[in-house]
Amino acid sequence: MKETAYLLQAALIGAWWAGLAFSPAFFSAFQFDGISSTAFWAFFAPDIVLIAALSAIRAYQKNAVIEYIILGAFGYAALYCCNATMLTGSGYLPTGAMLIGLAYNVFLCCDKFVFRNAPAKNLVGNSIKTIVQIICIWTISLVGIPYVILDAFGAVHFPNAGMRFGLAATLFACFSSLGLTSAYFMVRDGGGTPLPLD
Repeated sequence: MKETAYLLQAALIGAWWAGLAFSPAFFSAFQFDGISSTAFWAFFAPDIVLIAALSAIRAYQKNAVIEYIILGAFGYAALYCCNATMLTGSGYLPTGAMLIGLAYNVFLCCDKFVFRNAPAKNLVGNSIKTIVQIICIWTISLVGIPYVILDAFGAVHFPNAGMRFGLAATLFACFSSLGLTSAYFMVRDGGGTPLPLD
């Protein structure tokens, strides 16, 4: 699974730079106010060599050193973007993308430390943790990330609280409850054993 994850990462980095090169609107959405486009393009070679190329190599060759080099490259880029956002008050989309990429690579490098078996005896505690996790993930995925993307493209539009919105909210709550119920029974009946990544 790690091999596929790194191959996907290499493809996404390549596609992202292609989008920046061929679409002025896409390029503009990822800019920081007051930082020139030349400074932005200065990251092209490091991105391609240290992230895209090494991710492609890691997809076909199991090597922990390569994984940590990629993680370090993402850490540097994420820290640069965070600092640029604080200085300019802009660039929330590129900063968010870099932080997601950093979290993705922390997961790939440290998966054995991030997850552990859930004790089947603590069903109430596990259920509360799962509810909190569902709320956090859906809030980030369905509110935070879409808002940042739409704001970067100047297309923020809030849904009308009509019948369709109510139906969508009801379906969303039902399917989230189904996910919570599934998690409950997996822990109760399966011991919460995680799937291996390698």
